[in-house]
Amino acid sequence: MIASRARLENLKKSDIVILMRGVKSRGGTLRDILQSEGVDSFINDSEGYFDTIEINVFMSLLSVIDNMQQDVALINILHSEIFGLSAEELARIRADYRKGSFYESLKSFAECEESEPAYLRDRSFEILETLRSWRLRARIMNLPEFIWELMIDSGYYLIMGTQPAGTQKQANLRALVEYADKFSDDKQSSLYGFVRYVDSLKKRDVKLSEVKMLGEADDVVKIMTIHKSKGLEFPMVIVAGMNGRLQYSNQEDLMIHKDIGVGTYSKEPRGALEEDDAGAEAHRKKD
Repeated sequence: MIASRARLENLKKSDIVILMRGVKSRGGTLRDILQSEGVDSFINDSEGYFDTIEINVFMSLLSVIDNMQQDVALINILHSEIFGLSAEELARIRADYRKGSFYESLKSFAECEESEPAYLRDRSFEILETLRSWRLRARIMNLPEFIWELMIDSGYYLIMGTQPAGTQKQANLRALVEYADKFSDDKQSSLYGFVRYVDSLKKRDVKLSEVKMLGEADDVVKIMTIHKSKGLEFPMVIVAGMNGRLQYSNQEDLMIHKDIGVGTYSKEPRGALEEDDAGAEAHRKKD
């Protein structure tokens, strides 16, 4: 939906605002799309640093180097730009060796001469050797120096620079090195300690913002939540995500609506039967 009070030919980028219900999940994607079209933008968000793809993937890499027995993190980096295995290749590795962790499947696939296809067996062996080499360096190098060298050696820092909003992504990665440097000043300088420290920040819901390459004062399209736009005026307003369904409650057994009221499910004591009350039925018809 677009609401405009200005003639398009007179608009500057700073005259445009894109409003969303939340910028945490889709704001970065929208920024990348705009950047790919040569349109600079600014996300008015103070809590999305750890949710950016580049930080999520790189923290997965650090976690795996610290402890390879982590399926989610390992699959994340294998499927990322760092190693580039396809979903089909990952499935092939797991299909041949279903027991134990994914690391054990990868190790077995790489070491068995009968594993097919041969190129994937060789690639798996190379990946394991690379991870072991990084793991050794992590033990003997200064933490921030190791993280920076890992970004360069893995090619991830340069790869992020070639993507839409690459300058922003590289700045976020450099900020991770700075966080590691500050961590080393205050605590023991170990990869294990740093990974646990970042995990604790996430669990405590500590908010960190992305590095600000551009500000609200620059000639850029602004991306912000509807809530943060209250009291502000722009010549052109674009409301994104209007096709999304509202979620009134995170509780599956309780639904809340400002007009309909509260709807619940009633369950038979043993949980075998489940019936809608009148409110739940009204919610379903409303949707």
